[in-house]
Amino acid sequence: MLEIADIGKTNFADVFSFQKRLADKGRGGIILLTEHNPVITTGIRKDKNVLLKDEELLKRSGIEVFPANRGGGATCHNPGQLVVYPIIELSRYHFGIRDYISALEDFGRRFFYSFGLETSNRAGYPGLWKGGKKISSIGVRINSGISYHGIALNLSNDLDIFSNIVPCGLEGVEVTSLEKETGSSIDLNQVKKRAAEILGETFNEEYKYIQKTLSELAEDKDICLGQLLQN
Repeated sequence: MLEIADIGKTNFADVFSFQKRLADKGRGGIILLTEHNPVITTGIRKDKNVLLKDEELLKRSGIEVFPANRGGGATCHNPGQLVVYPIIELSRYHFGIRDYISALEDFGRRFFYSFGLETSNRAGYPGLWKGGKKISSIGVRINSGISYHGIALNLSNDLDIFSNIVPCGLEGVEVTSLEKETGSSIDLNQVKKRAAEILGETFNEEYKYIQKTLSELAEDKDICLGQLLQN
């Protein structure tokens, strides 16, 4: 059975550490749902990591900058954005990496459509778009067949944070959100439960939805949290 855990608001570095340690131990079977405190993360595509402000200036304004080992380039996370991190064994679902990316995009499309918003993908650019505006980003890492990182869905977050970067290294791209496109207010607690239902359908598996802090979850999984140096 798939475990889907709502871990509330978190610091990116802590969740990254938890995911990587699970993947290093070969322990899949859980999906994390979270909102991050303001952070800019960079990916392994160095040419796509374009910051428009000095890193120290960003930190003084309350925005952490963190190098992640996922695919893609710079992106932003902040409260009101739902981030979904599947730590799963891809072979269990007969996924290659492209199949997995497609499954994440399918989840995102179905999720937004459940709110009456149609989105689409673009070949060669993982994520989802509403017209010419980006509404969701995807970046993943696979370690010995175990996935981590995942998909970020802009719901009601402050989009001004994206003015500090060139999103995913794509010049001239505007970023949008579910709330901006529909004009409807978002209840994050209800949204997470809906996301869990659609994830269960996407992966065609029964699931258990739980709400725990990251510390509680780490204790359950015998994982020691802590920031990791990047390779």
